[in-house]
Amino acid sequence: DDGEIETFLNEYLKSIKNIGLQLNMGVSLNQAGLYNQNANFDKALSAMEMAVKRGETVVHYHKLGIYKVLYALDDKTVLRGYYQDVIGKLEKYDRDNGTGLTGMLKTYLENNGSLQAVSEKRFVHRNTVTNQLKKIESITGLNPLDLEDKVKFCMGFYIKDML
Repeated sequence: DDGEIETFLNEYLKSIKNIGLQLNMGVSLNQAGLYNQNANFDKALSAMEMAVKRGETVVHYHKLGIYKVLYALDDKTVLRGYYQDVIGKLEKYDRDNGTGLTGMLKTYLENNGSLQAVSEKRFVHRNTVTNQLKKIESITGLNPLDLEDKVKFCMGFYIKDML
């Protein structure tokens, strides 16, 4: 059962603690049956990929949140295309112009759209944040102040985290 799996993981991690290896593990749901093993393996592999990207030792598939939905898509070209459509244009603009609009947008989203919090964290005036958000809209065609477009931007950053 799940308790036995956790006990095994904890004992295993204790036993190899002093070996000095970088270990990344993904743990899938505990679904019994021969026909579920392929899906269990795929889920464990997805969790392991996220463990590597996050630099964590163990990641449980059932704790991946929105990433479970993204990992369920078999066609990664769809995810890459979405990312390019939403965030890729902005990153290209940053590269070409030496700006940091992508980072500013991420800070804005991480702070629930609080202009004050972004201005404090980025050490810029609140009006500068507003102007940069307008610039982001002109580059991407998406309005960072609009809820639906915020969700699109968030999904783009989630996709970046997993690709």
